[in-house]
Amino acid sequence: MTPDNISFLGYACGLAAGDAGCADGPVELQSEFKTISLLYPDIFCKDKYKIIAELSQRLAERVQQSVYDKKPFIVFAGDHSCAIGTWSGATSALEKDVGLIWVDAHLDAHTTETSPSGNIHGMPVASLLGHGNNLLSSILDVRPKIKPENMCFIGVRSFEEGEFELVTRLGIKVFYIDEVKSRGLDGVFKEAKTIVTKNTPYYGVSIDLDGIDPSEAPGVGTPEKNGLSSQELCDALTKYCHRDPKLIGVEITEFNPHHDVSGKTREVIRNLVKSIYTIGEK
Repeated sequence: MTPDNISFLGYACGLAAGDAGCADGPVELQSEFKTISLLYPDIFCKDKYKIIAELSQRLAERVQQSVYDKKPFIVFAGDHSCAIGTWSGATSALEKDVGLIWVDAHLDAHTTETSPSGNIHGMPVASLLGHGNNLLSSILDVRPKIKPENMCFIGVRSFEEGEFELVTRLGIKVFYIDEVKSRGLDGVFKEAKTIVTKNTPYYGVSIDLDGIDPSEAPGVGTPEKNGLSSQELCDALTKYCHRDPKLIGVEITEFNPHHDVSGKTREVIRNLVKSIYTIGEK
């Protein structure tokens, strides 16, 4: 597979995060992946929900077109609110249920009412499940984009009560970091893929770089200790996702180049992409 067969999309937004520096992540990655098509938020609107909804709509339409064209996609994003657009576009194009593996230190399942910070990058899971702000949950379609039984988390180790309650009530499988460390990521990832593909013809992978231990990926906005091994994650992606025709796309989010150290996080991103598509530098 060559870069010509893949849609590289950039979501250059940090407005939904506490640290907006991640907006520069996709821009920075253009030196690695020179065909990234960048999308920027409309900063002239003062309502963040409207800004994110409008940007998510544009990203959803790009992803939708990629799926129509039968091209796998990679979304390089600033903040993780990108997932609202990414998976809204994918499910709308397929008109079928889609599975989703969510690699993250956090649950990202807050609503406006439960979020302590009010940061929208902590709300994409709730939005995709059909909860929370209507602007965010109705991109391209008012129906929920992902069903709880078709989703699972890997690597979670930081969360608040409100989002934990929603995820628990909906019965979404969460592989918390302690289980990952005790069982090994290979076995966990295998089970996760089995879960998300049991009732779906296609699936995607959403990777928040703070899911990886900050000693290996320091270039993030909300680092959390005791994270995943980047090598083990790359190995799992290679083993279970490499050239998999059921994998419709991937997003890699929350790269904040202002916090990177000696290019460590850029190298992790390069290796993650190579693990799935055997490409990297062009």
